Amino acid sequence: MNRLILSISMAAFFAIPVMAEDATLEFSYGTPGEEFKVYGYGKKETYDVAIRLGREMAGARVNGFTVPLPVEAAQVANLKGWLSSRLKLENKKNVPDLGEVEAALDDWTLTATFTEPVTVPENGVYVGYSFDVVSLATTEGVYSYPDNPIACVSGDNTDGMYVHTSRTVLKWKSIVDQLGAVSPMTVSLTGDFHADAAAVSIPAKPYVEAGHEGDVKVIITNHGSTQIGSVSYSFNANSKEGSGEYAFETPIEASFGAEGDFSFSIPAFDEYGTYPITVSIDKVNGVDNPDPQRTAESDFVVAPFVPVNRPLIEEYTGLWCGYCPAGYVALEELAEELGDNFIALSYHNGDDMEIMKDADFPIAQFQNSIGYPEAQVNRAISTYPDTDSLRDLWKQYSSEFSPVNIDVDIRWTDDSHSAIEATALVGFIERLENHNYRVAFALVADNLSDPSFVQSNNYSGKDYPGKWWELFTQGGSRVKGLVFNSILSATSDINGVEGSLPEKIEMGETYTTTHIFTMDDIRNTSGKEFLNQDCRLRVVAYIVDTENKRVVNSNTSKAESGYIPAAIFGVEADVGIAAREYYDLQGRRLSGEPDAGAYIRIDVLDNGTRKAVKMNR
Repeated sequence: MNRLILSISMAAFFAIPVMAEDATLEFSYGTPGEEFKVYGYGKKETYDVAIRLGREMAGARVNGFTVPLPVEAAQVANLKGWLSSRLKLENKKNVPDLGEVEAALDDWTLTATFTEPVTVPENGVYVGYSFDVVSLATTEGVYSYPDNPIACVSGDNTDGMYVHTSRTVLKWKSIVDQLGAVSPMTVSLTGDFHADAAAVSIPAKPYVEAGHEGDVKVIITNHGSTQIGSVSYSFNANSKEGSGEYAFETPIEASFGAEGDFSFSIPAFDEYGTYPITVSIDKVNGVDNPDPQRTAESDFVVAPFVPVNRPLIEEYTGLWCGYCPAGYVALEELAEELGDNFIALSYHNGDDMEIMKDADFPIAQFQNSIGYPEAQVNRAISTYPDTDSLRDLWKQYSSEFSPVNIDVDIRWTDDSHSAIEATALVGFIERLENHNYRVAFALVADNLSDPSFVQSNNYSGKDYPGKWWELFTQGGSRVKGLVFNSILSATSDINGVEGSLPEKIEMGETYTTTHIFTMDDIRNTSGKEFLNQDCRLRVVAYIVDTENKRVVNSNTSKAESGYIPAAIFGVEADVGIAAREYYDLQGRRLSGEPDAGAYIRIDVLDNGTRKAVKMNR
């Protein structure tokens, strides 16, 4: 089992220190008060988990640490806490070189205390813990925590969590990018810490439109004992220099590792290209900044345009799932609130809207079991699909720069509406060779309904506001008559169509690629049609980075009506016509035979079968 499970009721620890010379502080990559998640591989094996303290901690002394370990004592053995200058394996076993102690487990918390504090070397130190899982699946409920014993909280610092196991992860690796999470380990440190110090980083490569001033976002990390109210900065953008001051509306809190951000402008550049930029935080609260990480370097791109970033939301749900109305409500509310820039796909499981088994869902590439309901954002992070969580993640990811813009158009391939052709138009703002990008296509149904679509509902009588929630709070345990939108009805390769983009990409060029969805192929996993004539069809096209299987941008076409169920076109021997029906090319039933134009005539035969004939007067 390879699983990220949400919302275990125990917070990551984080203390706010008041530091002076030879002071003690508690350091964590976690966020104060955040509930942790669990992750694991579902095997009896040895787990080694570590974080890295960087060179900004050099000279401090590590006293010990605590970390959530959500298992019972009988389920694990050989608990160790350790320190190492590097992550090293010998005979497939972890070999720390700076110290190792026995660790204690009490109330889901592992504690390791070093007999003698260990000084952090100049290049930093790895702080880790190890244990053997000796029994599995002993916790009752939906999830088995011994199968998933690694605690983690939201975060993106690559040094926030490294993992090695004896059977699954055979080499040390950071899994932060994979999970969008870090370890909530809290390390106790003693040392001489500065009062006013800050590190700076550039979280993403800035993109600016040619001929216009550009914005550069930086993250400020508090490495001092006082809150940060203001900073003075300077920059060099391809030899164009500048400086300024920034006062935080809400000061960065007085805790080591606390973060804030701001943006500053760089001068306009006329020529397209990729250029270097250096940013320095020269003063903190008016005091010279002594931090060794006070300078950050990156590249910025001057491009013909700046792409609109539309994150892809993928929801996993089912009519049998009593808590899945939360995802239904969230997608409807956010579609109304965010408009066409909100792109969502709803994957159904275990009902008549299921078009693939959940083992083939995109989320299964990253975790072996799926919570229902659950959602992914750009296949980078998983979350419970309530409106607030999805909105926050959508805002976070949509604010990031994307190197590519994508548009998509669709058309019926013929007058009988036998297929939809989707054309994606893709433009990059960098020149690329031997890249990992592909275009993927998803056929989406809106206004989908059927009397058999009955949603299980655990929210009857609950107090949740809003018109969409009223469908469930004022409904019974099973809700009929729902209209479903954003339903995934067919898809290309979920990781993109091979050859959909050329190997060599030129900046600003537009590349087109097409995909055809044949209506006769639109079936659920039972081989049955599930679309109704009143549904509207559109195509979502998105860009996948095949190196990490993440989505980097997406967009949707307009919607088309006119779907005619394939059953209408059943071909039988002409055994006599009992009745005739008439439909326009949009699939709408007409009151009688049209006098002119193209239409579909349905002959209802004596034996009950139906035969379609395209007419043109």
